[in-house]
Amino acid sequence: MLAVSNTSPISNLASIGRLELLKAQFSTVWIPDAAANELAVHPDPAARDAIQAAIRDKWVRVQTTKMSRLRLFCPADRSDRIWGTGQNEPQSLE
Repeated sequence: MLAVSNTSPISNLASIGRLELLKAQFSTVWIPDAAANELAVHPDPAARDAIQAAIRDKWVRVQTTKMSRLRLFCPADRSDRIWGTGQNEPQSLE
């Protein structure tokens, strides 16, 4: 089974050393490029390494997003402040 995720589940599971729970549940986890960019600067080096390994091993896949419908109604400067780019782009993955 595959899944689409935003930043929080991946970040939080990696922070507690349990990122493999996602891999056990889903064969592939797709994330928008904005989430990948946020995860690339994760403050915990061990979590950041685990996330990058998951991307390298290709069970976490990064997808470039099209302009989200949300951004049509909520300008980027406001929506990014409210949710963060990695939080509001998963709905635009197709």
